[in-house]
Amino acid sequence: MDSSIIIEMNRLLRQCHVDRIRMTPFMWCVNINNPVEVNLKLLKVMVSRWVGNDNSFRVSQKLVPFRVVDVLMSLGLEIGGLEIPFDEVVGGLVGEMFKSKTISLKDLTDMFNVIVDDKNIEVDVVCRLYILVCLVVFYFPRKSRHVCNMPFGVLDDLDRLCLYDWCTGVHKHIVENLNKCKKKIMGAGIPQSVTLSGNVAVLQAWAVERLSLHGHPSHRFFPRIMRWFPFKSRTEKIENIFMTGDLNMEWYIRNEDRHRPEIRAAFNLDDEGSLGEGSKVDKDDDEDESSDDGAWEAGAEERLRKNNEHIRALNAKIGVLTRELFEIYQTPIFHEEDACATDEEVGGWSWR
Repeated sequence: MDSSIIIEMNRLLRQCHVDRIRMTPFMWCVNINNPVEVNLKLLKVMVSRWVGNDNSFRVSQKLVPFRVVDVLMSLGLEIGGLEIPFDEVVGGLVGEMFKSKTISLKDLTDMFNVIVDDKNIEVDVVCRLYILVCLVVFYFPRKSRHVCNMPFGVLDDLDRLCLYDWCTGVHKHIVENLNKCKKKIMGAGIPQSVTLSGNVAVLQAWAVERLSLHGHPSHRFFPRIMRWFPFKSRTEKIENIFMTGDLNMEWYIRNEDRHRPEIRAAFNLDDEGSLGEGSKVDKDDDEDESSDDGAWEAGAEERLRKNNEHIRALNAKIGVLTRELFEIYQTPIFHEEDACATDEEVGGWSWR
């Protein structure tokens, strides 16, 4: 997981690109301006405490679940939608940009650097490549020489991206690699080094929230990558925290984020605005944050901008669903066998 590549791309994007990306589920990527650093010692402890049968981590004497909603709070991806179809080789409109079907991450970034400043290139072409790089280095990172097992074809229509369950896809990828990593550790002969693929920032955000490791409530932005807490500590202290630390089973939600549709749906918030299970608001902390963030007018302007973004996204969903319904009535129903791609070489984060 390399957020530095996203930071470099963000510096090159033009406003038309930013506006287009903000209409997709990956809107938060354009706001990543600082490295999302992850504590490898923390990951090592978490892998050792992973219980795959329950999708949980052992904290003290309890099994604490790692859920899809944890991905939502960490990365801002919405929950629900179609299953993501991963393609084994590069294809679709992105594939047509390259002569070979075997490409590397460097090939992607080199191409992006060439086309991002070319005003003759359509905005969607640049945004399509930008999102692919984000998928490769941030959402579904793998330790592989070549780019593979990515949803290349899905990127053909950026308006359709909102129909897929990216949150569950990221969660599933992390869980699969946690299981593989734990299996290596539990196998005969402990390996000298262990690697872990997936968006491991979600794991650190989970640990920081569950064990109340925040330095200050101001770190509890939604999503958490927007104001990242670079947790630093030694292995011995981390292990002690997992054995004796205070366990927090809820996600802190700022008052101004309670009205976001993705949060209301994930935590089952009712129409009266009361908080559902798995979330809480600390009124004093929230008031302090509001005063730190600037004047009320600035906050109102930001909320208006976000509401407009949600309206545009909903309009895009309605348009796509309308076209799909029309296609269903016009074409016969058929069944197609699923093709499952395998990830032979697993990795991403390594420690000894």
